[in-house]
Amino acid sequence: MLGILIACISAGTGVYFRLQRMAHTPVAVIKETVLHDAMTGKVNILLLGEDNVEGSHRTDSIALAAVDLDAKSARVLSLPRDTRVEIPGHGWQKLNHSYAFGGVDLLRSTVSKNLGVPIHYYILLDYGTFPRMVDIIGGVDLHVPKRLRYVDRAGHLNIDIPAGEQHLDGERALHFVRFRHDALGDIGRVQRQQQFIKAALAKLKQPEYLTRIPDLAKEIVAFIRTDLTASQSVQLGGFVKELDRERILFAVLPGKPDYLKGISYWIPDSEGARTFFALPMEELLSADQGTARSTPSMNPGISTAGDGAANPASSGGTKEAAPPDTEQMTPEEVLALIRAIPEPVSVLNGVGKAGLSQTAAEHLQRMGVDVVYTGNAKHYDYRFSNVVYPEKASATVHRTAETLARLCGIRPALVRPGRQAVSATLVLGRDYKTIFERLSLNQGTGVGGSVPDSGKTSAP
Repeated sequence: MLGILIACISAGTGVYFRLQRMAHTPVAVIKETVLHDAMTGKVNILLLGEDNVEGSHRTDSIALAAVDLDAKSARVLSLPRDTRVEIPGHGWQKLNHSYAFGGVDLLRSTVSKNLGVPIHYYILLDYGTFPRMVDIIGGVDLHVPKRLRYVDRAGHLNIDIPAGEQHLDGERALHFVRFRHDALGDIGRVQRQQQFIKAALAKLKQPEYLTRIPDLAKEIVAFIRTDLTASQSVQLGGFVKELDRERILFAVLPGKPDYLKGISYWIPDSEGARTFFALPMEELLSADQGTARSTPSMNPGISTAGDGAANPASSGGTKEAAPPDTEQMTPEEVLALIRAIPEPVSVLNGVGKAGLSQTAAEHLQRMGVDVVYTGNAKHYDYRFSNVVYPEKASATVHRTAETLARLCGIRPALVRPGRQAVSATLVLGRDYKTIFERLSLNQGTGVGGSVPDSGKTSAP
């Protein structure tokens, strides 16, 4: 986004070459110009997407970006709008309510108070001009993991984006980043928004984009509001634009869905969020080796260290367990198991092979299981896959864990409590191919497959 700002402001002011030189300002000079955390070298920027629905303005997308001037990196944490937070003067509410109560200022103070980090600047985009912006850069190419289908006749909305490699123009891109009618709900939408941002940034680095700068500059005033000055925007934009893409990390606020007094919330793990911003970038990069760069290890974690029990799934375990049973179940058995999973589940990568947790999540979602989180385990030496649940889990969560294990063919000996688990969690081990094979076979029973396209909406 800052990369867009530098290009547009440079062209729009008519002093392109002077601002280009400003874009390569040394870090020491940038620190003299912009507000930042003197201890960490970070500039924290609140990123907001505003939607105007029937004259009512609301924040539809919220994220906090930390630009690390010293470590030459950036990290972006998306905050689900249903996150339960304490809003100054209004008590415990959903995060996006703070914008309705007091605009950017109140939203800013709410995020800062609940995450425990200072916020130096904000950037707000108007979704109304989003399609035009995407069309100006010639659309965006990306991979759509599954078909996105939703029809709202009353709202005159018809979303239908096929799975596979797709070229999205402005209107279809808006449909892609707004879609939330699948098992992942708002969390899935946040992940798609992050996927789109990365694809758009890759597009903007192409040489032919430079020819579209004048048109995009005309749009900049309409869809962006910020308290960054032009020179600050150019300097920060130039810094971010030159970063190695591998040093820009995206994550979703860790937590879990819940209902309180009949209202759905995302219950955040604020400590996990603070850890994401506090850890040195090298540690985050090291923890992120097991999955795609868009999903750092933000789960509160499944760590066997200190759990107080031997872990037979780890290479350090005291007893080698037998591999899971891969026999195919009947359609009736699969359907009964899926119906017996009342709670959302998580999937963690315990092997270190890229993309495993996302692949497992897609298998489960096709069968109708609500996967609320994917990420990395605390280590990658799991010999066999586990299912872990919170130590003080309710009977419902415990039953969810046992049922998830049966669905994956994981033996009861490998279903255990974990001190830091926040939901029933599948931790993939070196036998992940066996797990995938079993899930694939059972998708073929006719029970799954149609679920993602059925319009099913789960609790967020």
